[in-house]
Amino acid sequence: MDPHFGPAWIGFAHTFAAEGEHDQAISAYSTAARLFQGTHLPQLFLGMQNLMLNNVPLAKEYLLTAYRQCATDPLLLNEMGVCAYHEDDMPTAVQYFTEALRIAAAIEQDSDLDTDGPDDGGGTHSNHRPAINANAITSGTTSAALESLTLLPTRANLAHALRRMGHYDLALTNFSLVLRRGGKDAGIFAAKGLCLLEMGRCWDAVVVLHEALAVAPQDGVATELLSRALDALGEEGGALNGGVGSGAGGGGDIVDEEEFERGLEAAREKILGRRTRGRRTAATAARSRGKGRQVLSSPPPPADEEDESEFDEGGGGMESPPEAEAADYSVEGESMMVDTDED
Repeated sequence: MDPHFGPAWIGFAHTFAAEGEHDQAISAYSTAARLFQGTHLPQLFLGMQNLMLNNVPLAKEYLLTAYRQCATDPLLLNEMGVCAYHEDDMPTAVQYFTEALRIAAAIEQDSDLDTDGPDDGGGTHSNHRPAINANAITSGTTSAALESLTLLPTRANLAHALRRMGHYDLALTNFSLVLRRGGKDAGIFAAKGLCLLEMGRCWDAVVVLHEALAVAPQDGVATELLSRALDALGEEGGALNGGVGSGAGGGGDIVDEEEFERGLEAAREKILGRRTRGRRTAATAARSRGKGRQVLSSPPPPADEEDESEFDEGGGGMESPPEAEAADYSVEGESMMVDTDED
């Protein structure tokens, strides 16, 4: 390697950065910055390495130096947005991410770029904040920029910043675009589930977090968020098997399991009671019909000797009903028999 060739030092530093050797990478990038002056790339890479070491103030200085030399590099704007994100300056982070997507879309469309300097708006980076198209944020899409998979991290960063600002609808839109173009990612699913949980859409959050765990079953963040979503769903009274609840809005308490079992048992006993009564009624009717047939078919009891003598002495008068027959009909009216005896 030619020690005086700056681009070679940048490539040499990339090998250290890929292996996670940040100190050696910073040393090689510093050498490239001395040998390869007039370009913003060494300063950009130095800022990125310091961000990975969580040295935000020093990373910010390197990135601002690179921004003064080139204000239209999407990668540089993304890293400046990350720096603002770590400083909890979410509005500035959203502006940098959106500007990075806009410029990348313009580059891919081979259109003329606006190379004018940044505006002088207020804020943390008042002298270096790019002009932002508000429609790019509200629409949540720049279709040309999404044609490149290399811009998906910037889109995801924009979604995270919008989520931190409380713009959950826009964050969900950007997360959905990332998933649509970049495939299934457990981290993006978990972030989307967090947005849904913050919006109070607990059931949708449970569904999305299950998708995250389907991709990465050991994901700790998705597991914790799923537990929180299930707890919130139980507190809201939304039954997991179909949203059973009390009240007109269905937001009452979940039906108690013991109460449900008691109601089920009462309904079962009611049904069984009806069947038992029906069987008893049928059996009673059958016995009544059988008894009637038995009474009609039984022969009349024999008459007493006294009745036969009275009949003979009467000389063929009208027959009087024997006492045995009166006894048979005593069920129908006992008072009738008493009146006859008195006469």
